[in-house]
Amino acid sequence: MVENQSGFRIQSMRSENGKEYNSEEFNKFCEEPGITHQLNAPYTPQQNGVSERRNRYIMEILGMLHEKELLKFFWAKAANTAVFLQNRLPTKALLNKTLFEAWNGFKPSLSFIKVFGCVCFFLVPQVKRDKLDKKALPGIFVGYSSSSKTYKVYNPQTGKMIVSRDAHFTEEEKWNWKDNQLSVKASEEQAFDHWKNELVDDLPIRGTRLLSDIYQQSNMAVCEPAGYDETLQDKKYGETPWSMRC
Repeated sequence: MVENQSGFRIQSMRSENGKEYNSEEFNKFCEEPGITHQLNAPYTPQQNGVSERRNRYIMEILGMLHEKELLKFFWAKAANTAVFLQNRLPTKALLNKTLFEAWNGFKPSLSFIKVFGCVCFFLVPQVKRDKLDKKALPGIFVGYSSSSKTYKVYNPQTGKMIVSRDAHFTEEEKWNWKDNQLSVKASEEQAFDHWKNELVDDLPIRGTRLLSDIYQQSNMAVCEPAGYDETLQDKKYGETPWSMRC
């Protein structure tokens, strides 16, 4: 795959001095295409510093599992997402470029990036539901698909992994594993913020009010034509002589 995408042939490869890399089968795999297999000293990971540093970087990013209180079951999905994001972040080895741009020759798009582990609602295809079934179900966003432009969503109620293109994300919320439902605290906070930002015209008043007070709060004026010319103009544009203008 590397040779087909880059146009260059692999000349040498370096690995640790483990038994899985010293097997006869692996040595034949390198000898047939003429690849030089380099090994570091036994029990010396410092000689393979680049790979070890990348492994440490991935393990540090796996802290996003605790951010959304996800189970350790999702560690593989988190590692794949960490590598996916790492390839789209700038590095000191390349000036003003990301690894993705250096490999593919164009800048990556970041408009579809979402918070790992957030709650989302994925669309259920019409062929998989009846008329009275729900059109969308809640799930947990666990990564990006490498073979299509879709999201990987885990359905905690069924335990199945869903690949969907149509999903609505609520990046502030997290799944409540204890009750197997959405986080009630997050939902209440979101509802409070919505109420706080809501524009309230006036408080409800019981009883009766004067008609003049209602006109002052309705942002509407009822105007009578001042003369014969204005009446003809109203009829020309399909308006009645008593014009209601906002």
